[in-house]
Order: sequence, then structure tokens, then C-alpha cells
Amino acid sequence: MLELLGERGRPNDYQDSLEFWMNAIIDLDLAGNAYFYWFSGFGGAPTEVHLLEPYYMQVIPGTAHGVAGYLYRYQGHEFILTPEQVTHFKTPNPFNRYYGMSALEACRLIVSSDLSMSKWNDQFFGDDVAVPAGAYIIPSNVSDAEKDRFSEEINSRHAGRRRTAVLRAEPGSVAYMAAGIAPKDMDFTEGRMLSRKAVYEALELPLGLMSEASTEAHARVAERQLAETIRIRHTRIARKLTIDALPFWPAAQARKVDFEDL
Repeated sequence: MLELLGERGRPNDYQDSLEFWMNAIIDLDLAGNAYFYWFSGFGGAPTEVHLLEPYYMQVIPGTAHGVAGYLYRYQGHEFILTPEQVTHFKTPNPFNRYYGMSALEACRLIVSSDLSMSKWNDQFFGDDVAVPAGAYIIPSNVSDAEKDRFSEEINSRHAGRRRTAVLRAEPGSVAYMAAGIAPKDMDFTEGRMLSRKAVYEALELPLGLMSEASTEAHARVAERQLAETIRIRHTRIARKLTIDALPFWPAAQARKVDFEDL
């Protein structure tokens, strides 16, 4: 187990153990499921362990057992895997006993609204958005040439994305008024801040670590909360490996899997 997943472990020929664990946690967070495929080239204890893509995996419910096997569809091929070959990690899901709930699914509305705000900002401040930044009202007796010269001078000082309109009015009435939507009216800072906090909570990241308003006391409490979150996650992963994977090796009953530290 340590030779595959330990600090100096090499789970397969294209990953080290750190990269393997990082990708496994990403699968667990974003997909709600992570699948370890144990492979033995010579029979007996595994010599390699691979991460299977969670979105290509299908759990086959059993009758005598909860899970009869796994169906893995990849590059046009279908592979039937036994429960002993696969260790399936999943997050809690009150709606399905076979698949975990991803943080991305739980935050789908929040993430989509946050993306919408980003796209709106990009389009609002993008090139060639012909929304006047304001309107200058000049006397009606100003000639067309003078009006065009004035408009060119005003707008040449700014980017082409937001222009200033020049309009005629009664003689002596020169004024400026704002038009369209001001940039401050399109400020989604507060909305995006709320979205970020909701995503942090879904990923079990304490807000006290990230908030600009946190005091030292808040940050210390948040550190303890984060450590407890990691400890629970470690316990869940280690216990699953102890039950599902450790029996591949001799004397498994006398040992258990655990993490050295956080």
C-alpha cells in the first residue's frame, strides 16, 4: 500500500502519489465520486492503482450484494469490473445510494449565476459596445461642422467602447447629462462575493480563512474548523482503504490504513 500510495509511492507509470491524490480529491469534490482501480499484472496483490474517470463509470446494482460490479465505458469500449477491483469513494447523497453528490451539482445555480455575472461584465465593458457614457447638449445654432469637431474631440480621448453623444438644444443651453448605465451600476462585487462564500461552504472551506473582515480569533477558529474537516475526510478515506483495499495484502486483519498527519 505504501509503495503505491505512500509518500514515496508510485501508483502507476504516469503519476506519482501526490498527483494521484490531488486528482482523486478533485474527482471527489467536483464529481462526488472517485474510483480506484487495482491492477495486478501477476495475480495476487496489486502492482498498480489507477483513477477511473467518474463520468464514464456506472454502478451495477446487485441482488445478493449491494453492488454487483461496475461498467466502465471508455473510448468506445465497455469494461465490466468486479467490486473487488474497484474502490469507490463517494460523498453523502440523500437522493442516491450508489453515487455521491458533487459540490458542483450542489452549487450549480450559484456557479451558473456567477458565470452569468462575469459574462455580463465582459460584454458590458467589451469592445464596440455603443452605449453613450453621457450626452452633451449644445446650442441648436452650432453648425454641423462645429458639432462634428466637438464630438470628435470629446470621443477621441476615450476608448471606442463607450461614447459620448452630442445633441442640439436651444441657444445658450450647454449642459452635460449622464446616459446609459454607469459602470458602478454594473458592479457585481457583492453578488460575486456571496457566490464565492456559498462555494466555499459547499467545499467545506471555513469562511474565516478567506474573509477580509476576519480577526485573528476568527482565523484561528477557522483553522481548527479546516483541520477538523480534513481529519474527517482522512478518516473516511482511510477507513474505506482499510476495508476495501488492505485485504489484498497478508495479515490485513492486524493492520489499518491511516494518514500520518494533516
